[in-house]
Amino acid sequence: MTSVNEVNEIIIRQLKLNNLEYDCVFDPEESCEIVLCNDFEHFPRLLDEKCIFSDCTDAELVQLFNAVIERKYLDFDIIGEICKMLPEKGFLVSDKLEKIIFQTEFDYSDYQLFLFAYLGCDKKYEAKVIEFLDTISTDFRDGLFIACDRLNTPSIIRKMFEKFTQWISADVDYGFCTGECAALKYFIKKWEHSLPAEDLQPEFLKFKSFVEKNWSPMRTEPETENRENIFVQFFYDYLVRNWLVLRATFTPKLYEIKVYDSYLDFSAILEPAEQFCPIIKHHFSNFQNVQIIDHFLFFVPAH
Repeated sequence: MTSVNEVNEIIIRQLKLNNLEYDCVFDPEESCEIVLCNDFEHFPRLLDEKCIFSDCTDAELVQLFNAVIERKYLDFDIIGEICKMLPEKGFLVSDKLEKIIFQTEFDYSDYQLFLFAYLGCDKKYEAKVIEFLDTISTDFRDGLFIACDRLNTPSIIRKMFEKFTQWISADVDYGFCTGECAALKYFIKKWEHSLPAEDLQPEFLKFKSFVEKNWSPMRTEPETENRENIFVQFFYDYLVRNWLVLRATFTPKLYEIKVYDSYLDFSAILEPAEQFCPIIKHHFSNFQNVQIIDHFLFFVPAH
């Protein structure tokens, strides 16, 4: 079994090397510390080329990969950053990865969803990536998007045109509650600058035109009330999927969250921060176990 303490040493070293701020939180249930990166402004985005673990040794990467495979309690963003190395170095633990990824029923209950990034290691997985774009549920495609980005084949791009069109047609605010809007914006920018085949250009222009006309983040800003409802739904969707809130209970109304023990940290990049900060305060400021610092929200236990 992978030692959490050894993994944390690697994570902390890499955060320091990249001048990123972090905190260590002790989890009494697991009797171990969890490293939380709180430098959201400078921490690499999921689809950024930069990865803070790129200069780790193969032996260290095996430890990091195994920590995710074994479901060790790690920070969400740290897990995503680790799994950015899977297309390049996933072969080091390929047997374990393929056993998880290609099982009949995939477990959506934890952050192993990032392991789909491994499929970006070889074009032989192109058909599987296309298949998973049809079957993986919304808000569980982070690793799959990494694989799409790394393979970047015409067939995968055409499939992404198809799926993004389908998802936007079903919901004009697609991705706002899940963060997949950032992935779509990333891919559009990438395709504007480069496509792997010339005959994709007309299809891309048609797709981009559809997005600009039908997707609310590129069309017009939703009404203020609608943006607030979308944000509140995003907030709830994020929290109920975060392993940290296994120690919290929820009533039907989001703003009646009660946190019982340990220090729980939640934060989100809010765009624009100035617009969402009042919304956060409106829904949460009356509860003693909530603190608002700048435009981030922190839950602390009521004693």
